[in-house]
Amino acid sequence: IDGNGFLVGFQADYFFGKNWSIKGRLNYERRDYGLGTTDNIISTSLQGAWHFGKNRRWHLALGPAYNAILDGNFDSGFGGDLSIGVIIPISKAKFFIEIDGMSHLDIESLRITDMNGNLVETAETNRSSINIGILF
Repeated sequence: IDGNGFLVGFQADYFFGKNWSIKGRLNYERRDYGLGTTDNIISTSLQGAWHFGKNRRWHLALGPAYNAILDGNFDSGFGGDLSIGVIIPISKAKFFIEIDGMSHLDIESLRITDMNGNLVETAETNRSSINIGILF
């Protein structure tokens, strides 16, 4: 079962080479697992990013992540973050679109059982998102 969520946050890139940077993120997420259960989460990640393309507007990033569960059904824990995105310049502004996936390695899934212990439904703790923003 898939649910929906809400994510807001910020990210910063520190370039240490022509094509390489360290990308840090801090996000607030509200994840709905589609089973009437939700979690409020503060997530952070630190990724190594490779910038490519004619003007290095594309990036591919990978690194560790930490999910701090504020209230909900799971425990806080470590995972991984993988993203690919592109910068789109419009006039003097720079926008970005990014596909991002974050895993929560400590937990396999939320398991809902009936009174006899039979598995009724599961919900994965991993999330995928399409992020849209503006660069400063």
